[in-house]
Amino acid sequence: MSDALPNHVQQFLRANIQSIAQLELLLLLYSDRTKAWSVANAAKNQYTAANMTQSGSETLRSSGLVGIVEEGETLYQYQPTSEKLDQLVGELAQLYSERRVSIVNAIYSSPLDSLQSFADAFRIRKKENE
Repeated sequence: MSDALPNHVQQFLRANIQSIAQLELLLLLYSDRTKAWSVANAAKNQYTAANMTQSGSETLRSSGLVGIVEEGETLYQYQPTSEKLDQLVGELAQLYSERRVSIVNAIYSSPLDSLQSFADAFRIRKKENE
């Protein structure tokens, strides 16, 4: 079996997932679609800081993967905005259980490209006539 991820999964990861913690938050919410999670409960379940979970939840919400349920407090629930997104998350969940290292590499290789592009923007270059 090849470790290469399908292009559409790689594109999804680049567009929507910035960290393993955020991916695991998405997969936690995906694993029980009927359950709504508070930031504190999700953070406790994942052994992460609440502020990190809050940030990840909001990013997933802005990506159309998670919705908010109000029950006296803000709760997050898996609510993809399309069937296509739902299918992608299902495929991603399966791939993460089978090829975790490939998924991790895909997530963490993307920020390096962005960081390099950002750094290149500040590179001081000589003028061509110098």
